Amino acid sequence: MALDDLNDLFQEIILDHYKNPRNKGQLDKPDLRAEGDNPFCGDAVQIDVALDNNNYVTNVTFSGTGCSISQAAASILSEIIKEKNLTEVSHIISLFRKMLHGETLQQAEMDTIGELRSLHGVTNFPIRIKCALLGPVILADSINEYSG
Repeated sequence: MALDDLNDLFQEIILDHYKNPRNKGQLDKPDLRAEGDNPFCGDAVQIDVALDNNNYVTNVTFSGTGCSISQAAASILSEIIKEKNLTEVSHIISLFRKMLHGETLQQAEMDTIGELRSLHGVTNFPIRIKCALLGPVILADSINEYSG
């Protein structure tokens, strides 16, 4: 696939998740609730996670407002972490952060982050990296607090 075709595909994925967000809403009694905002651009995200007894994600929702990057990232993340345990979720977020901070990921690592790789182009716009990382960072912080 040509680079231009890949970039077009990634833009389509981001726009699709922004216009048709997955798992939008809130859980009544989440095991984890992550909330945060980016005061510089007005993005706000809340992620609710329900866990089973083995700390596997059984349900996840997100709500929020903001730019297409922050909202698409939260939507994509909500899809990827379903049925993963918290260790796996933390690993996915860690790899995503590495990618956005310019580190090269191996193919297996790119496969692990799935559609989050569609946000790779954000690295060309440093001010937008915070938008893409808002949901993942607040969720990572919430997982760390939960895991103690």
